[in-house]
Amino acid sequence: SLYMPGHAWRGAVQGLIDFEPVEAARRIQAPAAIIWGDKDQYCPRQDQQDLRAALRSSRLFTLTGVGHALHWERPADTAALLRAFIADIEEPAVLTHAYA
Repeated sequence: SLYMPGHAWRGAVQGLIDFEPVEAARRIQAPAAIIWGDKDQYCPRQDQQDLRAALRSSRLFTLTGVGHALHWERPADTAALLRAFIADIEEPAVLTHAYA
């Protein structure tokens, strides 16, 4: 955008260059779903496997015939995977109040 000064662009690009997603993932303790399209030209399979290894509580799902924008290309399948993942990790709610 012409409205963003050059130093802001440089900072944003440098942040992308310096970011180490696998190192950052090692600090995450929450369950994680990694959903990858096997036609993804941006994020190769090896990146997903590295991320999966770094995330202790993660599952890797692969959608066949889908690229990087799988949530646009196959939104129903993406949502179904997320719903199933969430259902798998949810703990039963604990009743903390008694109602008469």
